[in-house]
Amino acid sequence: MGRAVSKMSRPLKNFNVENRAHRAIDKQGDQPKVAPRYPSSAPLLDKFADDHPEYLTAQKTKHGKLVDNMRKLQLDSHGPPPEIKSKPRPKPESRDKLEDPEFGFLEPERIPAGRTSIRQAMQFITQHQSAPQDYKSSQIAHEYKLDEVHVQQILKYFQTFHMHLPKALLDKHPKLMDSLGRREPVQIKGGDSTMLKASSETDGTKV
Repeated sequence: MGRAVSKMSRPLKNFNVENRAHRAIDKQGDQPKVAPRYPSSAPLLDKFADDHPEYLTAQKTKHGKLVDNMRKLQLDSHGPPPEIKSKPRPKPESRDKLEDPEFGFLEPERIPAGRTSIRQAMQFITQHQSAPQDYKSSQIAHEYKLDEVHVQQILKYFQTFHMHLPKALLDKHPKLMDSLGRREPVQIKGGDSTMLKASSETDGTKV
């Protein structure tokens, strides 16, 4: 609907457009109107015009010599256009598929003081769970350069995973413990299952 209305109204808008444009130009006169001044700058411009009227007169004067010099000016270009050279990007050294990181993302090469990586956190959490008396929060904070309060909170709210296996399964497959890696079996009192606890030698990254 809009396109139809626009198509019908276009001839009316363009009717006698040239004569109407001439009449609008004649109303403006020979000299175009000066743009209105900003109220704060108007007094400064008036003062400058009173102090230096020669500048206002000079800008209204046409300098024929300068116009002739501009007409004589000519620029010639020779040869092919210059090539734009971009900085070469280094190509990959290997196109082999990268293996997925163990913890899902790349680990930093340098860990600043007061920070820890997931690998280090898993390591001292596992050590603390294996031997709480030997790996206290104060010792961990000193070894990894961490705040002891933060270490206490990590040890309180984070633990490594434990895997519980039925005793009947272990009796049926005695070599199952070896296939699961370096783990210390802990028999649960009053139960018929065995809990695998990470040993102090492992880093605690495998469950």
